Amino acid sequence: MTKEELDELFREYQQIVSPLDGTGQSWTKYKGEAFSIILSAHLTRHLTNDHEFMERGWVEGFPTEFDLLLVKRGAKNIDLTPAYRKADVVALIEAKASGVYSKKIDADGELKKYADIANGINLPYFYITRRENEFFSEVTKRVLGEKAFILQIGTDKKGIICYDEWDRLIEHIDRLSGKQF
Repeated sequence: MTKEELDELFREYQQIVSPLDGTGQSWTKYKGEAFSIILSAHLTRHLTNDHEFMERGWVEGFPTEFDLLLVKRGAKNIDLTPAYRKADVVALIEAKASGVYSKKIDADGELKKYADIANGINLPYFYITRRENEFFSEVTKRVLGEKAFILQIGTDKKGIICYDEWDRLIEHIDRLSGKQF
């Protein structure tokens, strides 16, 4: 089931973004949002009825936006803000369509920054990237360890899909959402 599910996630993503190929950096955020939405839909299939995902949210009292929040079902944002009470948040998730890297940034520092922020909030954190090149996938794993889930290594056309990472991610989501085995 999980191999087919990850293949479906990749197909859905490609259907949305392939018309945008070659249109430049201006679509980067759009592609990232599309991946977060598709990822959330696929991961939701694995949640218990006690939890749900919120896209693009904050934790009350902390200034950092996260791509996805795993929250208790029925959690409400605070007043008219995109923030949720810490007691309602189960996990913080950074989801990237193709990593956080460019030649101009300190890869270790950028990844460590998000992990340090999450550690300061004192909630489980993990980083999911749809695709990463081989060098940066090694950097990601070194910096984040088991908190990193890389679903494809290489390019879209010549990449290796990491089905074991998807399985590991589903197991992680199952544990966080309290699924009984």
